[in-house]
Amino acid sequence: MTKFPANHLPKIWIASKWEASQLLASETGDAIAHIISIGEPGTSPPKGYTKVPHRLRLEFTDIVALNDDELDYVLATSEHIRQVIDFVPIISQEGGDVLVHCQAGISRSSAVALT
Repeated sequence: MTKFPANHLPKIWIASKWEASQLLASETGDAIAHIISIGEPGTSPPKGYTKVPHRLRLEFTDIVALNDDELDYVLATSEHIRQVIDFVPIISQEGGDVLVHCQAGISRSSAVALT
């Protein structure tokens, strides 16, 4: 289990794609050392994504329920979750703040941050 000294816990920012772009362009964004970027398949990450040293990009659809009309959706998989879990030791070893974002900053990003 990863242990952080109480006075060295990283900040975890949860944001929308737009908010992530704004944060990365600000002075506060300089403290962000890790980003987990979640988007729809084929979409680009937020502006400033490449300036963050440690990056994880995940692409899956934000859906509430399976619908036969939506045949092109991509569900989150156990491999996506494994990638998040494997990313955590980098955060603990390198330090710095963490930004987790999705399109709206509500469902996918919050679920991944809780993971």
